Amino acid sequence: MKKLIFQTIIKLGIVSSLIVASMEDIPDWYYILLRLFICSAMALTAYILLTYNDDRSLGIGGCVLIFLLYNPIFKPHYTKEDWDMVDWIISFIILIWGLTDIIIFTRNRKNLKLAKQEAYQMLKKNASNE
Repeated sequence: MKKLIFQTIIKLGIVSSLIVASMEDIPDWYYILLRLFICSAMALTAYILLTYNDDRSLGIGGCVLIFLLYNPIFKPHYTKEDWDMVDWIISFIILIWGLTDIIIFTRNRKNLKLAKQEAYQMLKKNASNE
């Protein structure tokens, strides 16, 4: 569960930095750091998905595509306007991804709490029957 929270924080951090990057003219060094940050965050997220999740194909595929788009070595060459559009689209996708993770986390937490309460009630009932 803590890994899910960590993933969500990484995604929301990427969203905010992408939105800031696409707002105004920013020095080139910021974009280089942004590419390094996004690539490392996507690699870490893909590793976490590969290691801890059962249904992981879509998430890992998304991480790989974003990693390839923002990799600092083999950069695709787009105009500033094209990068602005890409930044907004990726920001929106990652924001939705992060929000769905939060929703899933809260639902799983509630279900886990209910399951614990039911198990406690069953144990209490069995103890009183003996």
